[in-house]
Amino acid sequence: MKLPLVLLFLISFPLLAQQQQPRNEVSGSYGRIEVEDALDLEIYGASYNRYWTRQFSTRVGILSGSDVLPDDNGDASSRLLHGTVEFHPFSGRLFSPHVGFGGAYVRHYEDYLDSDETDSRLTTVVLGGIDVNFTPRFAIGADALYSAFGVESGNDRFARDLTSLSVFGSARFRW
Repeated sequence: MKLPLVLLFLISFPLLAQQQQPRNEVSGSYGRIEVEDALDLEIYGASYNRYWTRQFSTRVGILSGSDVLPDDNGDASSRLLHGTVEFHPFSGRLFSPHVGFGGAYVRHYEDYLDSDETDSRLTTVVLGGIDVNFTPRFAIGADALYSAFGVESGNDRFARDLTSLSVFGSARFRW
């Protein structure tokens, strides 16, 4: 009776190795967003990534952060909802770099000396990063996300450039 069970196990073992790579990924992130106009905010984020092939995926996510302005003159917050198409040339390896391009909705809010200002815009984003794959299901990653967010002056002669670079680390779970 033991021999058929052992044979069944040995026959089914290669089937486990043939399972496809996980196609879904969720991640939690922490980092900094540096706005070109001298703001540096702590950010938190979350994202969902869907792998369509071993090399191509799409990601949607949110990065959000806020901080007190220098000299306690108010506070600032920034939120970035983004969607990217990504290329992962070495997705099955220990070190897996990736690049992406997409769009984002950026909202920046400042409450400065009893006057508040909100700017929001659709813009393009470029993403680059590297993952360290500990197992097929668990990884940590480091990413940089650049968003071009120039504010048009309109009637405001003190218009600001809110182009930002977000740098963050992530813990990733795949299934």
